[in-house]
Amino acid sequence: LETVPGVIVTQHSGEGKANQYYLRGFNLDHGSDFATTIAGTPANMPTHAHSQGYSDINFLIPELVAGVQYSKGPYFADQGDFATAGASNINYASELDRPTMRAETGTYGYRRFYAAASPKMGRGYLLGAFEASTNAGPWTVPDSYNKYNGVLRYSRGEESVNGFSVTFMGYHGRWNATEATPQRAINAGFDRFGSLDPSDGGVTSRYSVSTEWQHSTGQVMTKVVAYGLRYDLDLISNFTCGGTVESIYLPFSCGGCKGEFIASFKVEDLRRIAQNVPEMTCPKCSGKAVFDDIPEEYFAFLDR
Repeated sequence: LETVPGVIVTQHSGEGKANQYYLRGFNLDHGSDFATTIAGTPANMPTHAHSQGYSDINFLIPELVAGVQYSKGPYFADQGDFATAGASNINYASELDRPTMRAETGTYGYRRFYAAASPKMGRGYLLGAFEASTNAGPWTVPDSYNKYNGVLRYSRGEESVNGFSVTFMGYHGRWNATEATPQRAINAGFDRFGSLDPSDGGVTSRYSVSTEWQHSTGQVMTKVVAYGLRYDLDLISNFTCGGTVESIYLPFSCGGCKGEFIASFKVEDLRRIAQNVPEMTCPKCSGKAVFDDIPEEYFAFLDR
């Protein structure tokens, strides 16, 4: 996104968290005021625990980018609620010049593997790409950011004029985070790259499917875009610089009245029962209610 003039991208709370964006000197938080679309799928989350408009683009594979269109200012209503300061549309390529495989290594434990190809299939092209990377960073508690990205895209025709495409994208990331350290701790001799709570970090995933169809006749262009996605983020941030998570709320759903509610559980109890959450009694109809989420993802922080 820094190819867009005036955009500055920074990071905090580990590499797996969405970046912090700035445009023309304005703080856009984690994407709240900057609408981003990648390969036909919006990156901004309409609802999110961390911030409305949260835009995590770690699923982007840079070698596949075919172009970036952008605008600035609140002048384009067609770009949606999050385009208050600006917007960008990042297009993926449909065809590569040749199959590519690359292995990279660098300082602070950085390693990356990338492979992609786009063989001809029928009247179109099937683009497949995979990326895996890890990075430790300069921190006392290594970032240990492990990222996995995959793209599968079938396209036919000239998408910019007449054509269509179907795109599948998948991303999974896990990392440790070194949060902000109080100045008083630095003055007392605490390592500026140190972590006051080594359990800080997160686990995230994003899976999407999108289709784009475009047809042009004379001065009329018709474009149809449809998409569906599933996104998950477990973020552990300790802003007390010394506290611990003692209890959390768990979501439950009742099979009888279809009601939903939450209940508080102690973390030590969840560890003792090995995350096998017992059934609860529905406060509305007194029926049986079960834990309503994916245990492996919801309780990922217990392994930290």
